[in-house]
Amino acid sequence: MQDATVVEVKGIGKTYEGGVEALQDVSLAFPRAKLSSLLGPSGCGKTTLLKIIAGLIPHNTGEVWVKGKQVDGPGPERAFVFQDFALLPWADVLRNVAFGLELRGVPRAEREEIARQQIVEVGLKGFESKHPSQLSGGMRQRVGLARARGRRGYYSDGRAVLLRRRTDPAQVPRGPARFAAAPAQDRDLRDP
Repeated sequence: MQDATVVEVKGIGKTYEGGVEALQDVSLAFPRAKLSSLLGPSGCGKTTLLKIIAGLIPHNTGEVWVKGKQVDGPGPERAFVFQDFALLPWADVLRNVAFGLELRGVPRAEREEIARQQIVEVGLKGFESKHPSQLSGGMRQRVGLARARGRRGYYSDGRAVLLRRRTDPAQVPRGPARFAAAPAQDRDLRDP
């Protein structure tokens, strides 16, 4: 694995029970400190690959490397933001962002400080006391992103955050049921 690479997959294959082949010989490298995107039509294996990189499901063939270490299950250097946001409906934004740190036993004052920093970073300052039902879909996605980013050391050591986002089918290029990793333009996470 190269120093400039944070995630590398080599020859990944995944076949589900019943013989459904989701991935075949996929090899990709994601550069450190860059935003990258997986693009492809519905059902081509994008989410399967993200779940394999996160260590949430096993692969049948190949290898996954994150920060120079082979992946064999979930780990603290990776965070997965689910497409359904996985927010606690009864908790406000601050509590939702701090929740992962709470589970790890981080003291309340420290986790709330980290959460407040991440809330500012994703453009939700002023919404700390709002509940998920009071937020737009994009804002709920940013709460999930802030939670993932709030893990200690995210920026300083190149941790990987894996996002699964619903896409308008009209935005996805048509063609063979394959996908590609494409660098995305750097952009501010806040709405214009």
